[in-house]
Amino acid sequence: MAGAGLNDEEIALMCDIAQNAKIAMNPRKEAELKRLVAEDYLSRDINEGPGSRGYVLTGKGQETLVSLGVGVNES
Repeated sequence: MAGAGLNDEEIALMCDIAQNAKIAMNPRKEAELKRLVAEDYLSRDINEGPGSRGYVLTGKGQETLVSLGVGVNES
């Protein structure tokens, strides 16, 4: 566990979302996304449409990455 109750894969997924990276979906990542949404680290992107990321970091998600010392540049 990496901290804040998140594992390394969940933190990496949050970083990918923050950086607008392409995410290769699989059942494990889908489960991680659901957990991160349920725990308010992510939310669905309300601007869904062409070019939508599908998910965005919430304030809690952003604060968590900062507290873990993870630096990401959002696009």
